[in-house]
Amino acid sequence: MMELRTNRLIIRRFSGNDGEDLYEYFSNPRVLEFEPYKPFTKDESYAEAKRRVSDEKFLAVCLKEGKWWRNMELEVTKLSEEYLEECVDLFIDTFSREPWNDEYNSREQVKDFFINYMKNNYFLGYVGLIDQKVIALSIGMKKPWLSGLEYYIDEFCIGHDFQGKGIGSLFLKNIEELLADDKVEGMILNTERDYPSYEFYKKNGFKVIGNLIVLGK
Repeated sequence: MMELRTNRLIIRRFSGNDGEDLYEYFSNPRVLEFEPYKPFTKDESYAEAKRRVSDEKFLAVCLKEGKWWRNMELEVTKLSEEYLEECVDLFIDTFSREPWNDEYNSREQVKDFFINYMKNNYFLGYVGLIDQKVIALSIGMKKPWLSGLEYYIDEFCIGHDFQGKGIGSLFLKNIEELLADDKVEGMILNTERDYPSYEFYKKNGFKVIGNLIVLGK
């Protein structure tokens, strides 16, 4: 995963050198007051830093001068009504930008799209959360097939500030794991060859299916 930089922060994967900073954070009882675990010892903190190096779900947030600042984890869960408003905002912000440049009659139009989709008995959607904020979205449906169920991805997006940083690939990987738990055996989607998404999906293991074309009337 590449680093994500803002004016004052760096968001990156954990490294083996984060043990001391992690100890400073996790040994403070006030910091962990609302966390489900007790303060860490130094040995526990170093072991936890080592574990997080190999766990892609965890991200470290550092001040620009390099000080480890706080914990960050990508949480992936099924899309439910509680995330509806954030999903609408993310959808509009993402697809109104290049290369899509989509235009909408109103925010309510997009909200109705989500509501109608979620009424579908075969609806299946996921959100990616960082700091309890929706930064990734996938909506689609379970599609019956001769060999079982597939997940048809109709819309997939990553927040603008998180694109190109490996978050999309991590989000897809987590979705695939959740699908396996639900006995959904594959994923299928449509995209355009001229869009960056085409290379993104190829990089993540998707393949062009024969001479398949999309028709409309």
